[in-house]
Amino acid sequence: MSNSERWITASKALKEIKNTDGKIFYAEFIKRSTGELRKMWARLGVTKHLKNGEKPYSAEEKDLVTVFDMKKQGYRSIPLENLLKLSADNNRYKVKKGGE
Repeated sequence: MSNSERWITASKALKEIKNTDGKIFYAEFIKRSTGELRKMWARLGVTKHLKNGEKPYSAEEKDLVTVFDMKKQGYRSIPLENLLKLSADNNRYKVKKGGE
């Protein structure tokens, strides 16, 4: 993995996450509920643990990305506006605050 980190916008970070195509990626973000820094190895496309229910909200409308946390073995949401760092497909990024 390259040691240099490139700056990207939150919308570009979302594209990078979607392009992982089920591969594991790393994200650092600030949790909305507590303000804590959260570090997570996650992936998209995990359906094994789904229950027969639907979320009472649209993750997309709330600028959230729902992922599977590999360590906690459960589904979590990443708030795009609080995403700080992303590592995916051998690329490391820092996410710019505000603006696109």
